[in-house]
Amino acid sequence: LMSATVAAQFPPAIRDYLVPSGGGFSVFPWGTFLAFGAAAGSAIPRIEETQWNRVMQWTALCGLGMLVTAQYFGSLPYSLYPHPDYWLHSPALTFGKLAVVLLLACVAYLWTTYFSSKARSWVCLLGTHSLAVYWVHVELEYGRWFGNYHERLTAAQCGFWSLVLILAMLAMCRGIELLRKNFQ
Repeated sequence: LMSATVAAQFPPAIRDYLVPSGGGFSVFPWGTFLAFGAAAGSAIPRIEETQWNRVMQWTALCGLGMLVTAQYFGSLPYSLYPHPDYWLHSPALTFGKLAVVLLLACVAYLWTTYFSSKARSWVCLLGTHSLAVYWVHVELEYGRWFGNYHERLTAAQCGFWSLVLILAMLAMCRGIELLRKNFQ
């Protein structure tokens, strides 16, 4: 809806910030994840330790339900938008991504609760340094270094480079921990 408003007439620097485009991260729809994250983050301290299994069961059910619902509404042949572009304007895409995040949170909970040893697992390592992981991976994937390259990858190459990126992020997190130990 933002692309159909007066904001489309703003100067490019402001327009790119407010109006969804393929050229960058605009507030809409990416700002919605901040709101969803803040809502979930404010609920976490209120959950007692004995309730986490039940909370994760409901989270998985909500995630699956949102994913199916987003897929259904995203594939409807009509749209409320004058120029529909699923990858830029669709609320179904936002809810589909949120559903995947909820399901990944459940997988991370299962991994750290039932499958990891007493030592720190790779999921905890990535979670502890999530801000650095997010920043560096966005710079690598969408920034000037490899921004043009990633659009020409095949599915197999995408899978390979995703694995390389995950391993690089794990190495970076381990390096951060080693630096922290050396400078304390």
